[in-house]
Amino acid sequence: MNKSTVLSNVNALTDSTKVIVLTANAVNGARENYLARGFDDYISKPIEVDVLESKLRKYLPKALIEKTGNGKNGKNGKFTIEKVEDDK
Repeated sequence: MNKSTVLSNVNALTDSTKVIVLTANAVNGARENYLARGFDDYISKPIEVDVLESKLRKYLPKALIEKTGNGKNGKNGKFTIEKVEDDK
């Protein structure tokens, strides 16, 4: 399944789910292309942990993120993400 098909399937299920494309396509204009196609954000490989953490904190509900580390100024601390069971 390609990225566009995945995005269409997710959007058909819910309007509130954020979709971040993870791709090896890091050429100039790739980010803008994916955002124009409807993705909410973009991460290129190789994945930088700080970038991934930043994106997760940006899109996950604050109630699901708990700080467990002692990083300087709140950075580089460890974060945990709780699993939430569906009510279905």
